[in-house]
Amino acid sequence: MRYKSFFLTSIFLQVMTYALFSSTASADQPLRFGVALEGLPDTPMVIRGVENDLNIPITIVNIFLQWPATPDAGEFPLKAANMVSEHGAILVLTWEPMFLINDKEVTIPSEKIISGGWDGYIKRFARAAATWGGPCIIRFGHEMNLARYHWGGDAAEFGPASPSRYRLMFRHVVTLIRQAGASNVRFAFCPNIDSIPSPANAPDAVWNTATAYYPGDAYVDVLGMDGYNWGTTQTIARQGWASQWRSFENLFSTLYFELRTVAPTKPLYIFETACASQGGDKDKWINDMVLTLKKWDVAALVWFQVKKEIDWRIQTGLQNTKLEPLRSSIE
Repeated sequence: MRYKSFFLTSIFLQVMTYALFSSTASADQPLRFGVALEGLPDTPMVIRGVENDLNIPITIVNIFLQWPATPDAGEFPLKAANMVSEHGAILVLTWEPMFLINDKEVTIPSEKIISGGWDGYIKRFARAAATWGGPCIIRFGHEMNLARYHWGGDAAEFGPASPSRYRLMFRHVVTLIRQAGASNVRFAFCPNIDSIPSPANAPDAVWNTATAYYPGDAYVDVLGMDGYNWGTTQTIARQGWASQWRSFENLFSTLYFELRTVAPTKPLYIFETACASQGGDKDKWINDMVLTLKKWDVAALVWFQVKKEIDWRIQTGLQNTKLEPLRSSIE
């Protein structure tokens, strides 16, 4: 019975992988739904509990993993990967080339990655992913167009050289993983909806566009977008900036059209999104989101199901819809 269950799950995942990666979605295909989780799921109930709370099938799980402080450390998150595949879901691995020292983030210099200094870690990681065998999407260095991450250099180095540095790192990582035989791994290019700094409000930031970071069609399997509606939760007095209520389409439209120009046939995912409860009608926001996802032929939606800066969980603050429009749109 256990073998039969494993076999059926394996076939299901192979079929799902083909459907997710083979082409763009079409308007008559159901939306695939997933969640981004804080920490690594170490028991089946971590994912099943969220699914039961929402009464929505979870077919994608996005987890976050930093690189180790030295290239001879670190490993593929096998236990978490098993929990995801046993649930019948696709693993999205947000792979962050940085580590913590005394709770301070330290980005790994791009020259150390590109020159091969971290090849041992990358190859070991890739071999473990290949042996595991489940479908996996790697988001290497997500939201690269934000000064907050400045991948490949420290904060002071975030500037005109950043896009080129990022493209070289991305290509190097993809090449090594493919050479290691990890054919079950796909690669996502996932900018943030707003470039910060932005050419729109900083003339000297014309270099910081999503397009500038794009590694090329040969290295990207999936396009991604991240963006949040903060509502009116952020104020200048407390957080140093003031947020306002923004519809889903208002948040994502600029980046959507930019990515569709860059790679019009790649599958498109929302890898991170969520909506605050303060400042507007969250029920309507979700209803309108579903309509926009259909209009844009988005293949998958991943909700940031975490109570962090604010309570981003999808069920928080809902009044009327109880997620029915979303439920009716997914498989």
